[in-house]
Amino acid sequence: MVDALHTRLARRVPRMSRVSIVHNDLKLDNCQFDPADPDRVVSIFDWDMTTLGDPLIDVGTLLNYWPDPGDSDRAQRASNPGLTRMGLPTRAEIVARYAQRAGADVAEVWWWEAFALWKTVVVVQQLHRRWVRGESQDPRMARSPTGCPR
Repeated sequence: MVDALHTRLARRVPRMSRVSIVHNDLKLDNCQFDPADPDRVVSIFDWDMTTLGDPLIDVGTLLNYWPDPGDSDRAQRASNPGLTRMGLPTRAEIVARYAQRAGADVAEVWWWEAFALWKTVVVVQQLHRRWVRGESQDPRMARSPTGCPR
């Protein structure tokens, strides 16, 4: 199933909208927020995967981890369950705000979100494989493929 999804994504790679510095792991737990204004990000951590590319990869990655209030319990993506109770905007609202603030065409953002989901599945499976082989002692990796296509 993962290979089929890869093939499907590869057939539909969107044209690059523009080129910028991309973080490649943009998500809430890589951000520091202003305590006086929690809607304002004051710094972003974990820049080790930074490269040049389409900035929609960062939007897609953010959506990949975003806890949308409309998701069913099974579809929740938040790494911390408390995020689902914070009153965060929906993924669609995040995309609309990005489009407005960046003046960007976001018609292909959903491809980038699907790509980010696929990347996450690949990484999670790789981490689980390392645990199975005894290359990792992290107990979280024992159960990591739950819900991932095999």
